[in-house]
Amino acid sequence: MTPSRRRSFSLKAAVGLVIVVFVAVSNYYGFASSRIQASSSTGIPYEMTVLEAQAQSQKLLQEVRDLLRGTSDTSNASHTIRTDAMTQPATHQPMSEFPADHDGSNMHIVFSASCDQRNRLLQQTVVQLTASWVGQRGPITQILSGCSESERLRVMTEPKLYYDFRRHFTPSFAVNPEPGANDTYAPYNKPFGLRHFLQTAFPRGQHELIALIDGDFFFFRPLEANTGRNMSKYYHGRRNASTIDDTVVDGVALAQDWNALKGGFFAKDKADVLKKVCDGLPCGNVSHEDGTEYYGSIGPPYIMTRRDALRMVDDYCHLCVKTREVSSEWIAEMFAYSVAVANNDIKHTALSHLGVSSPSFKDGGHEYWDFVVSTMANPCEDNLQLVLPKDPPVAVHACQWSGDFYKSEWP
Repeated sequence: MTPSRRRSFSLKAAVGLVIVVFVAVSNYYGFASSRIQASSSTGIPYEMTVLEAQAQSQKLLQEVRDLLRGTSDTSNASHTIRTDAMTQPATHQPMSEFPADHDGSNMHIVFSASCDQRNRLLQQTVVQLTASWVGQRGPITQILSGCSESERLRVMTEPKLYYDFRRHFTPSFAVNPEPGANDTYAPYNKPFGLRHFLQTAFPRGQHELIALIDGDFFFFRPLEANTGRNMSKYYHGRRNASTIDDTVVDGVALAQDWNALKGGFFAKDKADVLKKVCDGLPCGNVSHEDGTEYYGSIGPPYIMTRRDALRMVDDYCHLCVKTREVSSEWIAEMFAYSVAVANNDIKHTALSHLGVSSPSFKDGGHEYWDFVVSTMANPCEDNLQLVLPKDPPVAVHACQWSGDFYKSEWP
């Protein structure tokens, strides 16, 4: 096989592997691997055989399927719900429900969703199951915006498949989220919901790090930071690669390399836009070089300290509103995040393997899609044996098309 054909095969195999795993997880057949990693109610990992896992999970997964069928007629609640906060603070729940507060984990993962969001239950199930299978540690909280009282009660009956899965309820922020705003934009729920969570329910002192992901993530490896591992393999910026590790401290964060943003508002051709958004603010004085290195081309997961998250979240909210005044793109919220962290001097190390989204972004190594080698077994040949590469990405962010597959479209 020639080198060019080998590279082509490897890329196709990588895409094929992602599709196979996503479809398998989405249909809840991942328990067919020879042995899987799970978690008990006390947070202590244990292994289950195929038959044990299937027997213990059959009833639970049927509940998921029934709930999925029952959500197809959900009305657009995010525009009609009460304006008061319907919150389930972590501190108001029995301590026994939160094993991750006592297992030494240092990271709290959060993701945002609207109560009426399409495929919300499917996505939260995939997040929980894949996090469990890879041995993720630390709580995962779903921040839910715009639930009516009846929807809130229904959500509380949805199964928890991860050893410490939590929910936090907020009002909808999709319409006019702050005084003076005149806009409708569902992703406002992400920054404003995060602020609501951080300021009202985030447990103080339990977990030093917070990781902001999206609901369409599925994991191949645990999401971690501060392990001391060298990350030069996954770094493609202008710093000395040999010095790059996974350090997260105050003022230093991690994120996925999103070269698709091409520097975001810190690109040279966006100088006028940056000036409008950051007029009179520190983010307006960030150089093009620093902007593209630390802020402009990053995406989820975002991993930072609790103190940094609290420090930047007000800017994240307000600058999202200002960004919408100059950009109608769906990812305006991502641009707002980049200028918010720049405004607070929280420098991000962009790594290529934290949440890959599409092989079309692999040029320059910005997304890590070289993890499948031509000698690896074909994952499609035997559906009873899980085939994984030796060094997969941490997660796949299913926000792009993969062949004929998309998170909300099926061929």
